[in-house]
Amino acid sequence: MTGLVTVRVIVQFKQPGAFSDDAFLKALQQQVQAPVRYLTAVSPDTHVYGVQLPADQAPTAALQRLGALPLVARVELDDKAR
Repeated sequence: MTGLVTVRVIVQFKQPGAFSDDAFLKALQQQVQAPVRYLTAVSPDTHVYGVQLPADQAPTAALQRLGALPLVARVELDDKAR
């Protein structure tokens, strides 16, 4: 049995919005197919989320699913957070 790890993901949206509210987080979780937690804002259009994934799963697919959302401009792992 593998545990879960939380990866920090930076998401830049095409425009500022309410990207920390519960309804939006639920929509993100459905898109990513994993638990998502809002962590912090970097700027009005850029936010950091924690995505829980199985320890043996690479975050690539989750990042691709996030990037497929029409309101997302860019997605990347938060490599500076260790």
